Amino acid sequence: MANAGFSTPVEYFGQGLSTVIGLKSSTENRDYAVKVTATDERGDIVARDLAGERISPSAVYNVKAAGDLSLVLGSVNTVDTDVVVLLGCDISTSAASAPEVTLSGESIQTGGTASSTVTLPAIALSPRHKAQILAGAFTLTGAGCNLTSCSLSARANITRATVSGDTVTHDVSGAEIVVSGTVQQTGATPPTIEAGSGWELTTPESKANPDEGYIEWTFECSKAAASAEPAEPVSED
Repeated sequence: MANAGFSTPVEYFGQGLSTVIGLKSSTENRDYAVKVTATDERGDIVARDLAGERISPSAVYNVKAAGDLSLVLGSVNTVDTDVVVLLGCDISTSAASAPEVTLSGESIQTGGTASSTVTLPAIALSPRHKAQILAGAFTLTGAGCNLTSCSLSARANITRATVSGDTVTHDVSGAEIVVSGTVQQTGATPPTIEAGSGWELTTPESKANPDEGYIEWTFECSKAAASAEPAEPVSED
C-alpha cells in the first residue's frame, strides 16, 4: 500500500519525457538576492530590507534505461510562476552503486525566455550499478587496473542585469565540463590514462598508497563548451 505521506518531487528542468532518467527528488532553495541592513552608532541592526526573491533548484534523477542524455545549459522551463534556467549537470557513477544525475539552475524574471545556450555533447549512460567512463573523456588500459568511480560536472555561468534585486535580462556563458575518475591498481604496472578526443588531462594521474589497501589513482579531464547566442529576429521589412 502506498504511503500517502510521501512527497511528490517537482520537475524543474523539463525532463519528464526523458526515456533515460527519472526524477527521484527535488529541492527548491528559495531565498532573496538582496539582503541589506542598517546599523546605529553601536553597530546594532536598526533596519532591514529584502528584495529579489528567487529560487536555485536542484533535482536528483535515477538512470532508468540505457541511452544518451542530451542537455542544453541555458534552456528554460516554467514551474508555476517560476522560470528556471538550467545551469548545471552532475553525474556520479561508482562500483556497486546506482548511477545518479543531478541538475541545477536558477530562476529569472517572470515571462523570461532563453538567452545564450550551451549544448552539451550527448552522454551515454547505463543503468548498471558500476563505474562508467562518461562522455568519452578518457581511455583506460592496464592489466589489473580497474575504474572504481567516475563523475562528470558541467557548469555554465549566469550573469544578470537587475533592478532592486529583480532580474531584467540574463545571459549564460563560460561553460566547462570536468570528468574525474578513480582507478584501483592490483597489478604490478600503473594504469595508462589518456584524454579522449577534444579533452585535456587537466589534473594528471596522482596515486595514493593506503595502509591496508591497493594503490588508487585519481585524475581529471576537462573540456570547454562554447555558448551560442539566440538567433536575431528576422525583419519583415
